[in-house]
Amino acid sequence: MKSTSKLTRHASLCGLVIILTMAIIPVQQLHAAGTSEKSPSTGPRSISVGGSGAVSLPPDAAAVRLSVETEHQTAQTAVQQNASRMKAIMMALSTLGIQESAIVTTD
Repeated sequence: MKSTSKLTRHASLCGLVIILTMAIIPVQQLHAAGTSEKSPSTGPRSISVGGSGAVSLPPDAAAVRLSVETEHQTAQTAVQQNASRMKAIMMALSTLGIQESAIVTTD
């Protein structure tokens, strides 16, 4: 949630800079035109303003739901196989750097 607010803040700041730039340039030109002698127009007057921005933030959350189902002739064997498979999944998540406190399991 914090990264979204940072992204919004950065985008708002970029927009504000562009708007202020567009507002200041004409004011400066009017001021300069009033203090200097008028010169004949040499062509159409134009103002070009360009800008770009990029924000890159690492992801801070992910949600994944998965289940392990095992069918076997005996319930005890199915439960043991399920437990073994779930343990392998938990070890794989740990290997990826996901902390155990960040994982929620249910029955």
